[in-house]
Amino acid sequence: MPSVIQQTKLTCYHCGDECRGEVIESAGKVFCCEGCKLVHDLLEENNLCSYYQMTEHPGNKPAEVYNNKRFSWLDDESVIRQLISFTEGDTALVAFSVPGIHCASCIWLLENLHKMEDGLLSVRVNFLEKKVNITYNRQRISLRRVVEVLHRIGYEPDLHLSDLKKKATRTVDRTLVLKIGIAGFCFGNIMMLSFPEYLSGVTVIEPQLKNFFGYLSLLLALPVFFYSASDYFVSSWKAARLRYFSIDLPIALGLTAMLIRSTYEIISGAGPGYFDSMSGLVFFLLIGKFFQSLTYRSMSFERDYKSYFPVAVTVRRKGEESYIPISQLNEGDKIVIHSEELLPADSILLNGTANIDYSFVTGESVPVPKQIGELIYAGGKQKGSSIELQVKKTVEQSYLTQLWNHESFQKPEQQHISLLADTISKYFTIAIILIAALTGVYWLRTDVHRALMSCTAILIIACPCALAITVPFTFGSVMRILGRNNFFLRNAAAVEAVARIDSIVFDKTGTITSHHVDRIQWEGSPLTEYQKQLIYSIASQSIHPKSKMVAELFRHDRRLPVSQFREFAGLGIEGFVDGKKVMLGSKDFVKHHTLAPALDQSRLFVSVNDHFLGWFRINEVIRPGLSEQIRSLANRFRLFLLSGDNGSDERAMLEMFPEKSQLHFSQTPVQKLQFIQELQASGSKVMMVGDGLNDSGALKQSDVGVAVTDNLHQFSPACDVIMKGDGFGRFDRFVRFCRSSINIVWFTFGISLLYNVIGIYFAVRGELSPMVAAILMPISSITVIVITTLASRWQARRLGF
Repeated sequence: MPSVIQQTKLTCYHCGDECRGEVIESAGKVFCCEGCKLVHDLLEENNLCSYYQMTEHPGNKPAEVYNNKRFSWLDDESVIRQLISFTEGDTALVAFSVPGIHCASCIWLLENLHKMEDGLLSVRVNFLEKKVNITYNRQRISLRRVVEVLHRIGYEPDLHLSDLKKKATRTVDRTLVLKIGIAGFCFGNIMMLSFPEYLSGVTVIEPQLKNFFGYLSLLLALPVFFYSASDYFVSSWKAARLRYFSIDLPIALGLTAMLIRSTYEIISGAGPGYFDSMSGLVFFLLIGKFFQSLTYRSMSFERDYKSYFPVAVTVRRKGEESYIPISQLNEGDKIVIHSEELLPADSILLNGTANIDYSFVTGESVPVPKQIGELIYAGGKQKGSSIELQVKKTVEQSYLTQLWNHESFQKPEQQHISLLADTISKYFTIAIILIAALTGVYWLRTDVHRALMSCTAILIIACPCALAITVPFTFGSVMRILGRNNFFLRNAAAVEAVARIDSIVFDKTGTITSHHVDRIQWEGSPLTEYQKQLIYSIASQSIHPKSKMVAELFRHDRRLPVSQFREFAGLGIEGFVDGKKVMLGSKDFVKHHTLAPALDQSRLFVSVNDHFLGWFRINEVIRPGLSEQIRSLANRFRLFLLSGDNGSDERAMLEMFPEKSQLHFSQTPVQKLQFIQELQASGSKVMMVGDGLNDSGALKQSDVGVAVTDNLHQFSPACDVIMKGDGFGRFDRFVRFCRSSINIVWFTFGISLLYNVIGIYFAVRGELSPMVAAILMPISSITVIVITTLASRWQARRLGF
């Protein structure tokens, strides 16, 4: 049983606050309130007390008084519908802003919350935005209970329904501004108090006045040290508790050394101290930190990248269909979603049979049937015939980017350069501390002042930040430039992956050939108007290039309702149109075996009620400029062609591809996947270029998957790059640009190392003051950003981007 004791000047084991008045004691630990003890007991019951090993007092203080009715408004279904971002069956997703997130232990506790509360499936924290994304089971836990759990452990979400439709904007860090203000105020006043020392020369200052100024400077230096510079000490302490060296540790050591030495000189009367230098150092460090944050924000490649994210949708207006980018989609618009297309907005089903695959959102791939009038959430993928919907609520393009980066589609990343940068940064701090210590010992024998200034300058000027930001900013700049040129990369890791490929595998239909046709011709028994309507109706359900070619041929015919539509990758499509079974696909798919195999592939066969009607002969158009691209790529890469065709276009492909290239025909989706695996097993780094329809498995398996699309309506999360078809003429330059980014990274590494070597050289010699070092340190990071941006733009311009 816990006991209550009368004791003061104790700190709470959970939150670290001072225990005032009654203190609750349990199992040798003291708590300031029942709330903190309750959270500790919850952690202990679920074997999560390693949380307390991350920092000394990691916990937030929960509400002291809990009101069971406070969150009762969250039982209202209309409120729940506004708050949740997705729900299907028993699964729901909700995102909250949680201002109380402040350190690594907060992240650890929140992301392990599902172990403490039944019904929570997963919790993911976005530390920079202080947001949590929670997936929960609606049958086992309510939204109200989810919020109550967060409230009880001290992480109450910021709930304002009036702000739900407003776009979130990043504001300036007010705490940082306050710290800069205090440091600047104290720095200015300490300099004024030190002014007589600067001008004294041989003149002796009145001893009493000198002591008064010294102690007043000490008093002004304390808020600078304990408040304005607190982030450096907190960061260093937390890192030490986790047994690694923070990049803030050298700064914290330098400031501590200056404070101790200055305090000693003031108290002993040995000198005026260095409070002016220390406060100025903190002031300029914080100013640099502020401008760094502004620079990062203005050059945030992730924000720009999302704004260029390429997805279009079919809109039906006045009976006519057209493609528009989702950025132009408005509430109330009627949209048409074909088989295998992604739903880009929360919408109400108006017509058709909807079977929605939510694997992009939840990871669960079993299609969910939807009835007319039901709400279907953005991110679902239609399986079956086309459906018509009305947009209920548009979503940010960043939401679709999140789907693209869903863990279900992630590949094992091997970022060699990033690992190198992390390794250098890891040992950099240790090396700097050793250099500073040796320098201090050297100068201490002859000049205590120079020893202190040199050590502090070394600890300040040397910074691995420039090394740490080189890779993300270089690759981010590359992504932004490529995005503006219709090459859209999933993330920064894809840039390095493209740069390291040595083999490229091409699909044919929709990749080597475009979705446009030179000529499409019907061969077989003459088609009646009714048969044309049957064929048009079934072909218009699919987004496969050949189906779209046939649909375009009969676009003026009447479209009949389609039911039980199914699409078989690499084979064909089938469904019931006006009660008749219509099949469109390969010869084997429609079960017609009377023709020679060589006739199969440039043809699309048709049967109605298992009665063979004939075929469409399709003369596909090879993309302009592709022959030159293939010849250019063949000089640096091994090239392969994997086609589902049976070789009717083999002669044209042999003329296009160099002799040393390997061409394989009649390849099923499974065979394409196996071929990629065999290449990787031999040590090759493989890029697969396809249309994302019949080759999604190969795209996902490859080291880099490139999906080629002409209308940007096909979203292929299995790929790493989405490329517009009309950009194929610059494909070789796209690869070269990614490769050149590696050289930019190495060049910037060299600049960063040169800066550190020169800075340390002058600091060791005692020729660099700590204040100058504080000014130079943030400038180095900003310089790296400028260099990477300018170098990327220059290289892009040189390559014609």
